[in-house]
Amino acid sequence: MTESSIYPLKFLCCLENVHVISRALEVLPHQKVYVESCRNENTRPPSTIYSVVEAAIHDPLLPAKLTFMLSVAEELQPFLAQFQTDSPMFPFLGTALENLLRSLISKIVKKEVMMAADSPLKLIKVHMGQSSNILGAPKMDLGFATRNAL
Repeated sequence: MTESSIYPLKFLCCLENVHVISRALEVLPHQKVYVESCRNENTRPPSTIYSVVEAAIHDPLLPAKLTFMLSVAEELQPFLAQFQTDSPMFPFLGTALENLLRSLISKIVKKEVMMAADSPLKLIKVHMGQSSNILGAPKMDLGFATRNAL
């Protein structure tokens, strides 16, 4: 139907998020063709999974959402790989976690709020629900690929 030889991957563990999301982006055009052909031919599969895929396909922001998820997963992957070991890594966990959190939060939180959060405790107390702490949409660091997908 779609003439695609590429199939989605199953999620297996946290370290494989990058591959799974990359594949999801790769098969997305084929999924759209499949959903459209099922709708046109009245051959809609009677499964819950198909309903979820169909709803997701109609989301115009899906490619941008997946691209942003991919950039976050790529940022998380080195952290996850570093601490999935039998070596005693606990002494380094606090610093690594703070650096990761700072990097992720700084994508959407104003610079002056980040500067004021000069300790890990202050960092986790940054109120993300307070709009005065959050950057406006055009200033958020979504990444080049996500902006392109928008």
